[in-house]
Amino acid sequence: MLLLYYFNWAGTPEEFRQFAKRMKSIIKGTEGVEFNGFFIPTSEWHYVLVMKATNYEKSLQVMKTYIEKFGWAKTSLAKAELLHTFGDLGLTIRQIAQLDGRDVEVFMEQEPGSSGVNDIDRYAGNVLLGNSFRGIRSTGRQGALC
Repeated sequence: MLLLYYFNWAGTPEEFRQFAKRMKSIIKGTEGVEFNGFFIPTSEWHYVLVMKATNYEKSLQVMKTYIEKFGWAKTSLAKAELLHTFGDLGLTIRQIAQLDGRDVEVFMEQEPGSSGVNDIDRYAGNVLLGNSFRGIRSTGRQGALC
């Protein structure tokens, strides 16, 4: 499974290098996860962390490990913004899903409440129509899933 974590960076270039080094180290030490690089999209997001994982839970393990070891990075992962931004982001997600093929499952974190259900429905019906797609509900401590 290919995972894309869109985020904005609020730190210095040196702090970003340190963040990247730490993420690479955590990913390297996590079985079933592979670092594929950072991508700089032409959209409102500054960066995208790209990695492959055997399942969605492995990607959450990487993020949780980072937070436990180093605290919050100087990023704005803004899950709600990610789910509400359909412009370039929706197009990028659709293109990647098309490249992966319809046999690759696509997962997205589902925010609590009816707005989260509506967001998943919009992605399923507009962005990822015809793909195997589902939302995964957040559980546990909120900070552990970012």
